[in-house]
Amino acid sequence: MSRESCEDLAHHPHTLHAPIAVKKAIAVELRHLMLSPLDDLLPVVREFINPDVSRVVLNRCLLRHGVSNQHKLQAKAQADAGVIGLPPSKTFRFCARRHQVPAPDA
Repeated sequence: MSRESCEDLAHHPHTLHAPIAVKKAIAVELRHLMLSPLDDLLPVVREFINPDVSRVVLNRCLLRHGVSNQHKLQAKAQADAGVIGLPPSKTFRFCARRHQVPAPDA
């Protein structure tokens, strides 16, 4: 390997990598802005932020930052916008029918 000049070259790498914290912050903000499910967010993160990220790693990152539940994010965004959403769904309550047992013959 021969050099054409004797001057020193730059001592920094030619590709500057963003710190991991910045990449995580971008992924969290994308979740806030897009309000998209994890499976839709994953290709975006792989294409533009980190091609080696897995679905599990992205999910854990969103869990750590409190933005993993898409329904809560959408409800919060609607509340912030002043949109009245549907009332919360009621939980299923089991109501057993009363069975009448015939009285024993005396």
